[in-house]
Amino acid sequence: MLMVKKGLLYTLLVLFLLFWFAPYEKFFYTMQHHLATKNIYLHYDNLSSKWWGGLAMENFEVTRGNNIIFQAKQFEIFPFFISLNASANESNLYEQFTKIEAKEAELSWSIFSINEIDINAQGNFGTTEGSFSLPSAKLKLKFASDDNIEYLKSFLKKDNNGWYYEKAF
Repeated sequence: MLMVKKGLLYTLLVLFLLFWFAPYEKFFYTMQHHLATKNIYLHYDNLSSKWWGGLAMENFEVTRGNNIIFQAKQFEIFPFFISLNASANESNLYEQFTKIEAKEAELSWSIFSINEIDINAQGNFGTTEGSFSLPSAKLKLKFASDDNIEYLKSFLKKDNNGWYYEKAF
């Protein structure tokens, strides 16, 4: 039994050290290069590593061609062994000439659903949840209420469950 405990302790120690010393910046640069091959560019002012793991960026921006798709004043990425979480403060999603402002947004990805990124956000539109499908490059956001989305209704669709936004990139 002592040998099993020792083996388990060594395994946990190795996993902890891998998590602590993982090359997060190299992973990010690899992802940035991969997105650039698809004409999606990531711009930011300051990229810094967190002492507990993860990355933080200021004035983060995602563009496709010459069009701004997403902006965030602060953007943080929290990698874990089987998932990846990101949070954005004071972010904007652009649809043609309309700016959709989110006070807080959280994105999460897991190896258990490798083809989707889950999205939860709160902002001037109320709350929304949705997903981004990686294989089809399709974004779908469902809005919780009809109260604050009057200015967005020209971009939204309606079904039995309420209003939603859908776009393929």
